[in-house]
Amino acid sequence: MSSKTGLDKDFLINLLLITDFFLHTGIKIGSTKKNINQTLRSISKTLRTNPEDIEYCFLYLKHNNIIYEEKNYFLVNLNLLKKLIKEGKADNSSFIVLQSNYELLVKPEVSMKDLFMIIQFSRIKSRDVVYRFHITENSLHNFFLNNPGIKNLKAFLLRGSGLKQMPHNIEYMIDDVNTRMGEIRIGYASGYITAKSHILKNVISDQFIEKDVIKMISPTAGILKNSINLWDMFFNLKKKNFFPIMDFDKAQKMDGYLQVLLNEKEITHLLSAFHTLKEIGFEHHIKVDFNILNGIINKIEKRSNDTVLKKAAQRSVRYRQELKNSIKSYVLKSLKASIGVPQNLVLNTIPVHYPGENPATVRKEIVRMTEYCLKHKLKLIIVFQAFSGVTEMIIEPKYLYEKKILYYYDRETKEEQNIQISKITFSALI
Repeated sequence: MSSKTGLDKDFLINLLLITDFFLHTGIKIGSTKKNINQTLRSISKTLRTNPEDIEYCFLYLKHNNIIYEEKNYFLVNLNLLKKLIKEGKADNSSFIVLQSNYELLVKPEVSMKDLFMIIQFSRIKSRDVVYRFHITENSLHNFFLNNPGIKNLKAFLLRGSGLKQMPHNIEYMIDDVNTRMGEIRIGYASGYITAKSHILKNVISDQFIEKDVIKMISPTAGILKNSINLWDMFFNLKKKNFFPIMDFDKAQKMDGYLQVLLNEKEITHLLSAFHTLKEIGFEHHIKVDFNILNGIINKIEKRSNDTVLKKAAQRSVRYRQELKNSIKSYVLKSLKASIGVPQNLVLNTIPVHYPGENPATVRKEIVRMTEYCLKHKLKLIIVFQAFSGVTEMIIEPKYLYEKKILYYYDRETKEEQNIQISKITFSALI
């Protein structure tokens, strides 16, 4: 019996069941052919099928890029597999027995469309009179990576089993995995890891992950080494019962050009700035040095004749401005919370007639803004590098000596202080 794709039904079933194995196991490619042969023999034993048939199915899946190799792992393209069975119809009668021990007993006459659904959220354990699958947290994680909806899965299980209500433990596990999806995100192109602070702290405490983090830019985000295999980290986190998501961001092509143009330290700082923008307002402490960032952007702009580099420069400049505005908003909230900035001061609109950049991050613009504040007796937000780290505060400028040293009134200590203009990396009018 053949399907409308021209493939024998038994062959299609084998394709689906082999894909199930690769989808949920996270198989790393060995250095020799012997490793994959051992894997295929193990699959043939589980499926009670001739090893040669399994090998042929595997080669078919590879040839059609349904199973493909990336960074030393076998990964699965379910969209291509779905095209092989797209004409299949769902079964209206009960075709699975849903057991409280997380097992599914599936009738051998199950439709291709339903079997395709089953392999996405459960692992094949054996094939005999019936198919025996097992639902695990890992298999559910893989399902939600490709299917964002939880209602479809629950509806499928109820329809397939004929039950009006699922076993409570299975429903709880489905809800729990769905809720925790994306608790850790890994940037595929830009190389970052982000999560809520308590989760990330737990993850970074692992020595094998900590060594791959170049720099923490906030309690909720870190920049990863360019040299690491991100899929190693992804599958390592899965083994530790986290449910990570790989962010396939659109910066990959731009990052490739930046690696030619910038050194590793500059790339790290630029990416820190980009991902700091995503973190502002959550649990963030500012760690961006705009003196470095401005130098990097100027370096990019000088080489912006190239079409891609021009886009990179434009993107960098846009991020810098968005970052400045976000930090200004964050600093206002932080200052209001920490030293009780009056509400009318926080809500005061920025003088629209000020001719320069506001916020300012370039030394020339910071001096210009300071002189404007002195002339009009305005207050100023500054972010600067202190001995204790990056600090932000509101000051009242009093005097600027040779455009190098700023004397100001500190509202917190109620004393006159001074600071070198070169240490100020960010200033904004309020």
